[in-house]
Amino acid sequence: MRPFGSFLYSCLTLLAVNTAEAATSTNEFSVRGLGAQSCEALAKAYDDEAQRPAVVAVLGSWVAGYISHANRTTPGAFEVMPISDNQTLAHLVVSVCRDNPTSLVESSTAGLVDRMKSGIQTMSSQLSEIGEGDKRVTIRTETLKAVQAQLKQDGFLTGAADGAFGPATAKALAAFQTARKLPTSGVPDAATLVTLFLGKE
Repeated sequence: MRPFGSFLYSCLTLLAVNTAEAATSTNEFSVRGLGAQSCEALAKAYDDEAQRPAVVAVLGSWVAGYISHANRTTPGAFEVMPISDNQTLAHLVVSVCRDNPTSLVESSTAGLVDRMKSGIQTMSSQLSEIGEGDKRVTIRTETLKAVQAQLKQDGFLTGAADGAFGPATAKALAAFQTARKLPTSGVPDAATLVTLFLGKE
């Protein structure tokens, strides 16, 4: 394990206690693996370019397991996170951790999931790749419906929120991205999904 660095080695062996969610009468539960690391330690390891690929790989795998468990235990949810790519989620968790250096990685991940709850999907739907060239993303049909519904609510889309990706949705996304000063891809990429859903009810 040592070639991955002391940080990642400790991620595989550490067991800690966190108080982010109630599990016992004293509001404690155990956190295993990478989630038990401090956000400060995670950000420091991520900033080491030699360690970053391994950090992202391990964190992405841990986040995938964390969200799978959230999918299993969240009432009425099929998928709690609209962003499908686990490595993208790893980068987002690091970003959240930078703002919360004294928190555990688990707490920051839980916070990210909670703040993206307006993008929860309540039924199974197909994963599809949409867009063209280097502007392609993988997204579930139900997530795309939620994107369209939010675009309609924000006044960028007049068509139906039907989960079908076409010129009208691409145009609405581009307009939204321009208005929010995001890269204009015309597809629901990670930055767009975060901006659409973060902190919304």
